[in-house]
Amino acid sequence: MSENWITIICNKKKKNRFSKISIGKSGKVFIDGELYDESNPRYRNFNIDVQSHGRINTGEETREMIESQKKAKRRETVIIKDIKDNEKTETTKVKF
Repeated sequence: MSENWITIICNKKKKNRFSKISIGKSGKVFIDGELYDESNPRYRNFNIDVQSHGRINTGEETREMIESQKKAKRRETVIIKDIKDNEKTETTKVKF
């Protein structure tokens, strides 16, 4: 089983650009397969901040997505969740 949680792949490979950024389930960040170290001069002017939250998904969002899929028209974007807090804003949108 893969330890990656999120993987971002750049389609266009340019000189001095990263081609793949991976964030593991533990919160570690890998850039082109190497562990991100902010003291590395290769990553100057590049800042990554990974926050970990203890929120557990109870499946309510998934159920709401399935119900919205039945009602939504093709190419329609539906907002499933929209939470605004003093510290953060969280929005879940799905395009059908």
